[in-house]
Amino acid sequence: MKNQFVIPIETADQITLANLEQAREYHKSELKKYEKGGYWIHAEDVAHYHAYIQALDILIPYYGG
Repeated sequence: MKNQFVIPIETADQITLANLEQAREYHKSELKKYEKGGYWIHAEDVAHYHAYIQALDILIPYYGG
C-alpha cells in the first residue's frame, strides 16, 4: 500500500505518554476536589480513580515519563 500513513514509534510513544499523564492528572484533580469536600464523585469511582492512578504510575515510566 503506497498511500499508507505511518507514525514513527517515538512520536506514538510521545502521544501515548501525553495522554497517560493527562489522565493521571485528571484523576488526581478530581480526587483532590472530592477530598476537600463539596464535590461529588460516585463511591465506586473514588476507588477506581485510586486504582487508575496507581496503574498509571506504573505504566507512565515505560513510555519515558
